[in-house]
Formats: sequence, structure tokens, C-alpha cells
Amino acid sequence: LSAIILAVEALFKFTPNVFIDTTGYAFTYPVASVLFGCSVVCYTHYPTISNDMLQRVEQGTIMYNNRAQFSRNKYRKTLKLYYYKLFAILYGICGFFADIVMVNSTWTYNHILSLFFGTKTSAIHIVYPPCGDNDSLSKFEFTQRKPQI
Repeated sequence: LSAIILAVEALFKFTPNVFIDTTGYAFTYPVASVLFGCSVVCYTHYPTISNDMLQRVEQGTIMYNNRAQFSRNKYRKTLKLYYYKLFAILYGICGFFADIVMVNSTWTYNHILSLFFGTKTSAIHIVYPPCGDNDSLSKFEFTQRKPQI
């Protein structure tokens, strides 16, 4: 909700011809497109919700986004699954308003293709992050590196 409010405020101050989102706030796309007449271009590094997340909740897999108190309780699990499905539908509707979608991998490409309603495969482009060549990378010194973060 806060992203939508921020988008409205920003678009009232300056309305561009092309609204570019690199933050993953898909719920701003209909605002920019319908209310302000912008073309929408987005770069999605990781979808806000994915089919993997829906499957984990449905299967009761305990993970970072699906604690035991939800996965082991039939009613909580069902409620959470309905919430996730509703969120995925709303996310997909928002994706419909993107004119050009850029993603960073085939994994993200496949998820966005399955989630965003009405998005043509020709509108989704994989843009791999820049990487140096082996010659450039071999010049980095890793001997002082410690095995922990």
C-alpha cells in the first residue's frame, strides 16, 4: 500500500512518458499506466511471490516463509494458502500493465510468464547481470579472504 501512495505522490510531481520500476513494486504499474497514462517498463530480479512459494505452503513444507505453526495447523495453512493465491492473482493483474518486462534469469522469466496475466513472451526479456571475463576476475587476490561473512 505504501508503494502505491509513494507512486501517486511522485507521479503527481512529475509524470514521465515511461515509468521504469527496478524495485519490484508491481502494484504501482496500474497506477502509472491507468491513472497517469505512462508506459511501464520493469526489471524484476525476483518476483514478490512465486509458484514455488505457493507449492511450499500447499505441501506444508517448513521454510523461512512457512513456519511450523502455519504448516502443521490445517486452518492456518488453508488461510495462508488462500492469502498467497489472492496475492498471486493481484500480482499477476498488476503485471498485465507492464509494457516491457526485463528479468535476470530463466527461472525468473518462467515465473513471471506464469504469474503476469496477458503478458506476451515477446514482452519479457532476459537481461543477465554484467560479469567480467576470466582474465579480469583472475586478477582479484583472494588469499586474504576469510571463510565467514
